[in-house]
Amino acid sequence: MKTFFPLLTIAEIAEAARKGTVVMLPIGTVEANAPHMPIGYDYLVAEALAKRVAERTHDLWLPSITYGVSERLSAFPGTLYVSADTLAHQVESILRCLVTHGFDHILLLTNHIPNQEPVTQACRALRKDTSILVASIYPHQIAVDLAKDIYADEKGTKGHGAEPGTSLLLHLVPDDVRMDLARKSEMKSLRGMEITGISSVAFGKSQVNFFLELDDLTDRGGFADPTKATADKGRTMMERMVDYVAEFIEQFRKFDTRVPMRSTVEVPT
Repeated sequence: MKTFFPLLTIAEIAEAARKGTVVMLPIGTVEANAPHMPIGYDYLVAEALAKRVAERTHDLWLPSITYGVSERLSAFPGTLYVSADTLAHQVESILRCLVTHGFDHILLLTNHIPNQEPVTQACRALRKDTSILVASIYPHQIAVDLAKDIYADEKGTKGHGAEPGTSLLLHLVPDDVRMDLARKSEMKSLRGMEITGISSVAFGKSQVNFFLELDDLTDRGGFADPTKATADKGRTMMERMVDYVAEFIEQFRKFDTRVPMRSTVEVPT
């Protein structure tokens, strides 16, 4: 059975829509990671996940949107980015085309944190006009959530350009990962304050947000410790991710995605 959307004929597309087929759209980036990692991590994982899930559930997956909101990583070689508005418009256009052709169960596999907000804008605009709720799953996050036992004894391995991404790519594209370049890397400080995330520093008992670039955090394009990554860990994670998304799809296809937005709400008194 065909699962890659562009390989279907127009007759097969029409039949898939009539059957209530779920359509998955992988969304990622081409951006800097640490020196050992291919720069396509986000979209490579989202795409592999979509393909494997579609083969399991007999649904469809679309060609990936490979460019994302990565301007804050632009100091590093190879980073290609689009604006948040560009990504939002592209996603919204694709969603509207799918709805026009009869698909009303759409799942986005949206990797990379800065991609989430423009994708949200696109999905809200679609719902406002069509009442259709679009689902979105963040592959990197489910990898983290489903692999807690794998990393229970490995502190300091998770981070941009480290785990779980390195293990996933060792499984998916082992010949393209340069483990000879993998190094443990700590984040810099900002004026003596500990940087705790891409936009935050520790202060007192909480944190303060600054609007930082990745090169403010690291000169290597990544941080944490990727040296313990293995293809076996990546294989286990990907199997769990496929199980998770496939299970969601079987539930998703059963419910009515048409949930109109209310213009006003009568507040109880």
